[in-house]
Amino acid sequence: MVSLIQGKKKMAEFHIFKKKYTIVGLAGYFVLITAPMALASTNSGTIQLLRLDDISSGTPRVSVKLSPNQNTSCSAQGFYAYDNAVTGIGLLRTEGLLAAYKSGKKVTIVGTGLCDRFGVETIKFIDLTGV
Repeated sequence: MVSLIQGKKKMAEFHIFKKKYTIVGLAGYFVLITAPMALASTNSGTIQLLRLDDISSGTPRVSVKLSPNQNTSCSAQGFYAYDNAVTGIGLLRTEGLLAAYKSGKKVTIVGTGLCDRFGVETIKFIDLTGV
């Protein structure tokens, strides 16, 4: 049902499920539900490349590329990364990835769908199997 609000400004008003919505309110709602969302990638394989560096920022960083080459959600296709590689969860990830790299075991990496400043998808978690 569409009605007009009385007063100086006339604005369409919609009643949906016994709630009132204006055109502006509905437009904002549809923008929110149709906005593009980052889609996280998940890839499995053996580690092709394990890059350990500090990017001149003093924060140790690890980048990982799996074999076979697989797509990620960011422009640096095939790469995942995380910072703080020598403390907390970063240290656990680094030790696990080094063990998997040395043994040739398969890993599964789940990304966040978010790209860092280098166009690399950041890591949400890593599954290590039989390392």
